[in-house]
Amino acid sequence: SLKLIQSCKRERTLALTFGGGPRSWTQTILDELRNNSIKATFFVNGHSDPDFCIYDYAEIILQMYNDGHQIAHHTWSHPHLGQVSPDEIKYQIDWLDVAFLKILGVTPRFIRLPFGEAMNYPELREDLIRRGFKFFALWDVDTNDYLGNVTNSEILFLNGINDTNPHIILSNDTLKITADELVPFYIEQAKNLNYSFDTVAGCNGIHNKNYWYKFIRELQQRDKTWVCTRDDIHG
Repeated sequence: SLKLIQSCKRERTLALTFGGGPRSWTQTILDELRNNSIKATFFVNGHSDPDFCIYDYAEIILQMYNDGHQIAHHTWSHPHLGQVSPDEIKYQIDWLDVAFLKILGVTPRFIRLPFGEAMNYPELREDLIRRGFKFFALWDVDTNDYLGNVTNSEILFLNGINDTNPHIILSNDTLKITADELVPFYIEQAKNLNYSFDTVAGCNGIHNKNYWYKFIRELQQRDKTWVCTRDDIHG
């Protein structure tokens, strides 16, 4: 089965999640998380923008993994999966898995589909289950950081966590303002409310890494296949 996760279970715990990246400033996020001994979850794309290719950020992804953050699947190029053909769904999952295997030697068992869709598409759910996915991860606090309004995102974050209940926070490491301004704000304000932090898996009591990843083989050395092309983005 494919279990839906929308929040954290552990009391007074936040799961910070970052989608769509990584980018060069994801390093700033990783440094901030490390300085505060925080583990987070990164929903990684492959080639979702003409100027972004996962292989250019292989070292950052490897650092995420080695630092103990959770890496999860967010499709190759971020389409509306409920609106594409079965062949395109296969491509969107498999092509990103190829990259994960090259860079990490594992493939994720957690997935967040673009725009938080897919729970309404039974055939898509069945396909994901066949592919070995275990968890479909959403969120319950959206910072709307993609709009580029720092003050608005800060208000949404504070309004979301003021109840001191456990939450999963949606944000995007595609934005420099998230790395430079919002992440330090999230951490400081959450600590003021005595929150602790964990990954999406960890805050739901899923600590066995065999439920996070399929461990397949050793990571690979970079070669000429570690590239994105203009055609592979599929619109």
